[in-house]
Amino acid sequence: MMEREIKDYYSILGISYYATTKEIRDAYKNLVKVTHPDTVQGSSEKFKLIQEAYEVLSDDEKRKRYDNILFNATKVNVLANKDTKDNYYKKEINQQKKPPSSGQVLAFIAFISLILIGFLIIYMNNLFLDKNTANLNEKKTLGNSVSNVTLETKENHLSSFIQGIRPEYEQYRIAFNEFEIAFNEKDYSRATDLMADLDASIELLIDKMNSYELTGEEEEVRSRILWEVAGIGRSLKVSFSNLLPRASHNDLIASKLDGEMSMLKSSDKVIDTYYQKYFK
Repeated sequence: MMEREIKDYYSILGISYYATTKEIRDAYKNLVKVTHPDTVQGSSEKFKLIQEAYEVLSDDEKRKRYDNILFNATKVNVLANKDTKDNYYKKEINQQKKPPSSGQVLAFIAFISLILIGFLIIYMNNLFLDKNTANLNEKKTLGNSVSNVTLETKENHLSSFIQGIRPEYEQYRIAFNEFEIAFNEKDYSRATDLMADLDASIELLIDKMNSYELTGEEEEVRSRILWEVAGIGRSLKVSFSNLLPRASHNDLIASKLDGEMSMLKSSDKVIDTYYQKYFK
C-alpha cells in the first residue's frame, strides 16, 4: 500500500508551524509576486500550490483541521516542491546534521530557567509560611500580659488591613476563579477576554494595599501579599498575553501555559492563605 502523500503548506510558504496570520499573509503576498504566471520567473503550477496553501492556512478552522492531519500522522511524506523522495530524504538528513541554532539553545535555557524559578518560588513560599507560623505560635505561648496585649494589637491592625482591602480582594477572587475555570476548560478565547478583567482587579488590589501605612509584622504580611499579586500580574502581561491567543491550535504553547498556570495557582494559594488567616 502506497504511503499517503501530504503537502506541507508551511514549507510551501516558507514559514514556521507557529506563524501568525500576518506572517502567513505577508509570505503569500511575496510569493505570488514571484510565481505569478505573468511574471518572468512565474510558474502556474507553483502559483496554484501557493494559492492552495494560503487558502488553508489563512482560515483558522481549515488550518486547525490541517494541523491535526499533518502533526498527528505517524508517517507523513512531505513533498512541498515536487522533489523526488531521494532528494527529499537527502535534504532531511543534511538538516539533521546541523547543530542547534543559538536561538534554540537560548529558548531551551529559558525554558529550564522558568521551571527552576517556579520550584524556587514554591520552596520560598513554603519556607516563609512555616517561619511565620512558628513565630505566631511562639507568641501565643507567652504568658506575659504585655506580650499578649502587643500581639493582640498587631492582629487587630492586620485584621483592619484585611477588612479594608476586602472589596478589592473579592473582586480579584471572582476574576481569578472565572479565568481559571475558562483556562481549565481549554476555552482559550474566553480566557483571553477574562484576562483583562483579572489584570484590572489586580491593579485595584495593589493600589488599595499601598494606601495603608504599616510597620513591622503588618508590613511583612502586606509585602508578601503584594509580591504574589504582582507576580500574577507580571505573568499575565509577559506570558499569557502573548501565548494564550495561539494556544487553541498549538499543543506546545498550551503545554507551556499549563506550567505557567500552575505557578499562578501557587501564588494565588499563598494570597488566599494570608487573607483567610487574618480575616475576622
